[in-house]
Amino acid sequence: MTRLAVGLGAGLAVIALLLGLPAPKRPAPAAAPAGPPSVASVWPGTRSFPIPATFPDGSAYTPAVILDSTSSVGVIASADGQHVDLALVPATGAPRVLQSRSTADGGSFDGITFTADHVYWMYTMSDATGHAKVSLWSASRTGDAAGVQLSADVGAPVFYGSQYDVQVIGGQLHWAAARAGEPNETELRAIPVGGGPVSVRVASGAWALSAWPWLVTAPSASDQPPRLHNVDTGADVPVKAPANKQVTCSPAWCRMIPDNAAQSTETDLIRPDGSDLRVIA
Repeated sequence: MTRLAVGLGAGLAVIALLLGLPAPKRPAPAAAPAGPPSVASVWPGTRSFPIPATFPDGSAYTPAVILDSTSSVGVIASADGQHVDLALVPATGAPRVLQSRSTADGGSFDGITFTADHVYWMYTMSDATGHAKVSLWSASRTGDAAGVQLSADVGAPVFYGSQYDVQVIGGQLHWAAARAGEPNETELRAIPVGGGPVSVRVASGAWALSAWPWLVTAPSASDQPPRLHNVDTGADVPVKAPANKQVTCSPAWCRMIPDNAAQSTETDLIRPDGSDLRVIA
C-alpha cells in the first residue's frame, strides 16, 4: 500500500469519527435585560384611563387629584393666559369649571380632597391691600353647579402639597394652620362637611397633618428631629432618618429627599423606624 493510500485512509477515518460525534454545545444567547415591572404585573387589578393634557380651545390641563377611573380634578390654564380654572375633568367630554380666577389676581387652589359625592378645596387670593385671604370651598361631584364657599374662618392654613393637607374624617374636614406669633404651636381646625362653626385645638410644636389622627414634624421645623404624634392617644414616634434629608411621613412610610439643592434629587422611602430603605428615583 502506498503512502498516499495510507494517508487517504487515515484522513477518511478521522472525518468519519468527527461526523459521528454529537454537535458541540454552544452557549445560549444572553437573555435580554429585564425592564422595569409593568403596572399590571405589580397591581393586576388596575386599568388605565385617559387624562386630557389640552382641550380644543388650546387650554392646558394639569391634574391634581384622581377621583376615580373616570374623572380627575385639576387646574386648567386658558390659552390666552388670562384665567385659571379649577375643574372636574372626565376621561372624555368637556370639563366642568368649579371655580375660576384671573391670572392677574394671583392666588391658588390647594388642599384638594374629596368624598364619594363632593370635592373640597382651599382658595387663596390677595385682597386690595395685597394680603392673602384663604377660604374653604365645596362642590358636588355630579351636576353642573359651580363651587360654594363653606367658610372663611380657616386661619392661616399650611399647605405642603400633600394628600393629607385637608382630610375628611368622620364627617368633618380637618386641616392645620399656623398660629399667629407662635411658631412652635399649630392650630388643628375642623368643620362639618356641610359647613358650620369651625373648631380649633392647639397642638404644641410645628406640625403638618399626616394620616389622621397622626401629625408629623413640619418641613419648616428644620431644627427639630422628625417625629410622628398621635393627637388622640398622645403617642410620640421618633423617625430614624439619615442626616441631611427632608422627611415627611405617614404612620407606615416616610419619604426622604435631600434638604438642599446641591445634593442629587434622589427620592427614597423608609419605615419610620429607619428600616426597609427603598430607592424610588
